[in-house]
Amino acid sequence: MPQDNCALCGSGDLFTFFRVENLPVHCAILWRTPAAALGCPKGNLALYLCRQCGLIGNGDFRPELLEYSEEYDNSLHHSPLYQDYARQEGQRLIDKYRLRGKTLVEVGCGKGDFLALLCELGGGTGIGFDPSYAGKFSDREKTGELTFIRDFFSPRYREPQGDFVYSRHVLEHIPQPVPFLARLRGAIREGGSLYIEVPNSAPMLENRAVWEMLYEHCSYFTELSLSNCLRAAGFAPQRMETTFGGINLTAEALPVERPLELYPEDPRLQSLENSARELEAVFADKADGLKMKLDRFTREGKKVAAWGGGARATTLINVLGLRQELYCVVDLNPQKQRRFLGGGGQPIVAPAFLRESPPDAVLIVNSVYGEEIVGLLNEMDLHPEVIYS
Repeated sequence: MPQDNCALCGSGDLFTFFRVENLPVHCAILWRTPAAALGCPKGNLALYLCRQCGLIGNGDFRPELLEYSEEYDNSLHHSPLYQDYARQEGQRLIDKYRLRGKTLVEVGCGKGDFLALLCELGGGTGIGFDPSYAGKFSDREKTGELTFIRDFFSPRYREPQGDFVYSRHVLEHIPQPVPFLARLRGAIREGGSLYIEVPNSAPMLENRAVWEMLYEHCSYFTELSLSNCLRAAGFAPQRMETTFGGINLTAEALPVERPLELYPEDPRLQSLENSARELEAVFADKADGLKMKLDRFTREGKKVAAWGGGARATTLINVLGLRQELYCVVDLNPQKQRRFLGGGGQPIVAPAFLRESPPDAVLIVNSVYGEEIVGLLNEMDLHPEVIYS
């Protein structure tokens, strides 16, 4: 049933501005056979903008379609570029918040990589919540340095209290983000703080980064809506910035005694609405242009590989209806290799596969990784035409 009220502030003043049907509901679950990939569960996207608080949400989101298990893997830590970013951000947080020897709580820790990194850098203890955790750090669990709870963080987990509570790339998956943040507030010890990282949705509107739209994301945050969400949950935002080439939005916040009022009649609301109104036409132009280019390669008998088997690839491939236009999708994550991309059915392969079957062109799905990808191609003495999506 379509959503009538904003998931953040409850307002009914919603402007629906973009629709896509039959997107795979999961972007981080890959499939064991082409048939399973082609028949994967799908849902519809109906993006709305709340004119009161600035939240962008999916009015057609149905949480019951999603399943987060050990099959779910959205880890980016196999990329050296991302490893550098994670280490720098982790060291900054440890230094700023004096986290050495402290208790860290991560809600939505995935496979545990960032939590393990923080504990390694700061010598503290870490507690992670995530149903998709698969025992990656079992040796460090035995020493008591790390504890993983294979479950969602819910009201029944009133302990442990953390000196630093954080959640990365989780809030956008939560149908009711304010109560979720309020629960995190209850897990913070006196004097502690909160850190949130979400995809930055401003480029989706302002720079027309149209492949950022995912069914899994029921909410899309800009600085305005993330600030409002934190304030409504009882936090005072302290620092907010974009990171990792502008694709991430991070916020640091301190708990306060009671929820704060939302920013009233913020001038950024009109700018968001103007950009939202233009998005559909820009999306169509960008999609048509890329599809025409890939169709031309197919007619000429050229082989095209996509690089990046994650969220953006899932949206791009399914919106454009790509099948034979891409003969493979390359990903550095070994857990994704030998699987198949949802909705498109393309095999996920390791970079070394391209030596055996060289491409005429490589479609780089996320331009942030462009330099890293071109470097890996050069190392393999491969020099295909590079296409940016």
